[in-house]
Amino acid sequence: MAAPRIIIVGGGFSGATAAVQLARTIAGPLEIVVIEPAASIGPGLPYDTADPSYRLNAISLAHSIDVADPWHFTRWFDAQGLRKSDPGAGVASGEVFARRSDYGRYLSDTVAAHAAMPNGTRIGHVRGRAVDCVMDGTGATVVLDDGSKLAGEQVILATGNPRFRHPAAMTGAVAGHPGIHLDPLHAGTSDVAPDARLLVVGAGLTALDIIASLLGRGHRGTITAISRHGLRPQPQPARIVSPLTDLPPPPVIPLDLLESDLPDYLAAEDLSALSILRGVRKHAAETTAEGLGWQAAFDAMAFPLSRIWPRLPLAEKQRALRHLRAQYDAHRFRTPPMTDALVRAHEARGQVEFRKSRLAGLEPTAEGALLATLQAPGGSRETVTFDAVLNCTGFDRASQFDNPLLFALRRKGMLTPHSTGFGIVTDADNRLVSEQGRAAPSLRAIGPLTAGMFGDPLGAFFISAQVHRLIPGLASDLGMELAPVG
Repeated sequence: MAAPRIIIVGGGFSGATAAVQLARTIAGPLEIVVIEPAASIGPGLPYDTADPSYRLNAISLAHSIDVADPWHFTRWFDAQGLRKSDPGAGVASGEVFARRSDYGRYLSDTVAAHAAMPNGTRIGHVRGRAVDCVMDGTGATVVLDDGSKLAGEQVILATGNPRFRHPAAMTGAVAGHPGIHLDPLHAGTSDVAPDARLLVVGAGLTALDIIASLLGRGHRGTITAISRHGLRPQPQPARIVSPLTDLPPPPVIPLDLLESDLPDYLAAEDLSALSILRGVRKHAAETTAEGLGWQAAFDAMAFPLSRIWPRLPLAEKQRALRHLRAQYDAHRFRTPPMTDALVRAHEARGQVEFRKSRLAGLEPTAEGALLATLQAPGGSRETVTFDAVLNCTGFDRASQFDNPLLFALRRKGMLTPHSTGFGIVTDADNRLVSEQGRAAPSLRAIGPLTAGMFGDPLGAFFISAQVHRLIPGLASDLGMELAPVG
């Protein structure tokens, strides 16, 4: 009898962690096939970079490809000799914030190391794009862009994030201007002149990465970063970057943080966006007084969010996204300490500036520059001349169904867009739910596609944990046993 086949659509981090955890966790044998057009599985867009300024925004412990083996990435990092070759990664506590390029290599290496398991499980790579999926009584068949078909007992959608949003002011007549950079994170900024006056639209992690990269290359011109809310990512807490002053506490693996008891305010029956905000503020005052910082209280809410978010009524989810998301993102997606220090040093010198404004208009000047109209929250406007404008505004939720496979599934009613506007509807075991309300027995989704359902399945740690949670149900559906632990 042939081994059951699991097809994973998408070969970025989500697809890589799914493939590796399936190979490690299910007794096997399995045939795991990853459909990914890129040459390797793992890096995806976030980690396919050679820029040494781009670092992971959390410590190595949070970036293991398998959340149940949290030191896996750290062991690889040390085995590669990266503490010596990349001394800038380390902080006083001994933790490391690795370069994204090294992390992409780790993901590829780890997938390759699990491609042929002793139990007969294999991980294969089909370079192509999935454009359709047809369900039948025994599983599903994925159709690729070259017309070929691949049948499997289970299909996992790991399509990742949608494309970056393009501000209206940066499209249209000015789109072809050489100073317009719609996707600087992936297209690069090598053509930006060292003395150019720069406008960065957005002030999140992408913006700080771009600014740090420019400064690291010796950029001399002014850099102005704008955002509607005037917020920027908070730095990692001192307890992560400072040397230990006491004996370390007993090891706490990330899964403990996800599955531990909830604070009392989060265990209440009548949860609301306001009760969560009030509860986390009160808790933060307590943890700050104890010397743990606000981060301890925030993490006590954010880590188990996948258990909290589904309990909120839809109206409260929408209220939280409307009023609290900007604050949540600024505190959740924290800056690597070396990136934060570099940007703040140049900010103190007056070279870098952060402003609470939005880009209301943009037009070319006769001299070849760009005249930007910046609108403050009160409505007042100011025109400022820049040599280049860099888009760092984040992901475009409206484009999430531009993916040809998701478009096809939506057209056939096999998936339902989530009412929050984030991702799609699944059941508690990540199975896609059709427009008729039926869960597909052989079709699951992981990662950003499930944000509306689970709140924050974003970032390596949370996606790896999501995969960890769904594997027992998937194994049961296949009639297979889990491998012994250890």
